[in-house]
Amino acid sequence: MTPKSIKLYIEGYWKRRKNEWEKAEYQSWLTGLYNISSIGCSISHKVKYPKNPMEQQKVYVEDIELTEEQKEAARQDFLARLQRMEKRFNKAKERKNGFEIVKDQGG
Repeated sequence: MTPKSIKLYIEGYWKRRKNEWEKAEYQSWLTGLYNISSIGCSISHKVKYPKNPMEQQKVYVEDIELTEEQKEAARQDFLARLQRMEKRFNKAKERKNGFEIVKDQGG
C-alpha cells in the first residue's frame, strides 16, 4: 500500500463516519419531533398527532390572488406583530439590564 492509497482509505472511513453521525443526528431530531407532538397531544386537544410519518406528509401551498385591501391588511398585521415583538424584546432587555445594575450594587 502506498501512502496515497492509505490516505484515501482514511478519508473514506471518515466520510462514512460523518454520514453515519448525520443519519443518527437526523433520526434523533425526528424522534424529538414525534415526542413533542405526542406531549402536545396529551396537553392540548388543539394539537393533533401526525397520521402519517413526517417524511410522507405533503404540504400544499395554493397560489391565491389577494386584493390590495387584503395585502394591506396582511402588511398591517405583520407590522403590528413586529412591533409587539420589539416591545417584548426591549422589556426583556430592560429587565436584564436592571437586574445587572441591582446585582452590581448589592455585591
